[in-house]
Amino acid sequence: MAAPVALVGYGAFGPVHLRAWQELGFGGSLYVADPSPAARLRAPLAGLPEDRVVADLRAVIDRVDIVDIVTPLPTHAPLAELALKAGKHVFLEKPATATVEEAVRLRRLGADAARVLQVGYYLRAHPLAARAKRLIDDGALGPLRFLAGDFYGYKRTRTDSGALANDAVHVLDLANWLVGALPVEVYAETRDHLGRGVEDLAIVLLTYGDGALARIEAGTTWPGAHADAIVPGALTTKRFTAAGSDGALEIDIDRNTLTHHRVRHVLRAGAWHPEYGECTIEHGAPADPVSVLRRQFEAFLDSIATGAPLLAGIEESGVGMARLLDAARAAAAQRRAVRPTP
Repeated sequence: MAAPVALVGYGAFGPVHLRAWQELGFGGSLYVADPSPAARLRAPLAGLPEDRVVADLRAVIDRVDIVDIVTPLPTHAPLAELALKAGKHVFLEKPATATVEEAVRLRRLGADAARVLQVGYYLRAHPLAARAKRLIDDGALGPLRFLAGDFYGYKRTRTDSGALANDAVHVLDLANWLVGALPVEVYAETRDHLGRGVEDLAIVLLTYGDGALARIEAGTTWPGAHADAIVPGALTTKRFTAAGSDGALEIDIDRNTLTHHRVRHVLRAGAWHPEYGECTIEHGAPADPVSVLRRQFEAFLDSIATGAPLLAGIEESGVGMARLLDAARAAAAQRRAVRPTP
């Protein structure tokens, strides 16, 4: 029988988590915990017995081996601490924590408990992103020079975070993953057009140690091009480009395509000219939200079973990301580039 799992949080993304666990064969050993009565009424409609739906994780913590946390950001650290101290493996949706201090504490607790703590960065499990990672690591683009990520569109705002922590983190993390390092310098501009006290627009420029640059744009107040697969009623654009000395890759998440430009500049008669090779377009494997999340869970379960490297661990995707977000906020406030705290 599959190891028992407690899914904590059954809001907008919780049902996607539930379906992914069910497709992996965990339906008979799955619990849902959510303090909202409305959320608890919805869970049985997805096939979960009512006696496995509770208001508080503590009611079932002794019955499970895995805790999957899909709750508002301020609750991430307390829930993950509770689970790790109880000796449970933890899957923690992005961003891992609201502060660097919380991320550092979770890193220590995970190490002390010898438990797996994976951060839920969706794009790392997307088939096209995985394909791009393999091509870049194999040297298909040569040294990376520039990366660009767009993750924006008209959609509802969240009450627990702004465009940096909710939207930009997806492509910030993807850029770090493809480069294989965290940036050494960050510059950012943010705007709070809606007057909520948090940004609804974020433009971030990252500088990496090898000289590569990345430009990230995220927000909720200008139009995207496609109906969003996760957020009802949203029109969003999700695309990413990585360019190196020998070509470029363009990932279009909405169209599920990867375009590989094989092109480099050559010096002829005192001027640099593009020299074109083959340009190919690949269509990715099925990449609906449930299938992508299922791939994240499969990597998580493999790490638990075999000790395989985590798809997104707390060091880079938790502590490192928290420091990066702090640097971006400081850069936006000070209107100057900032180096993330070591």
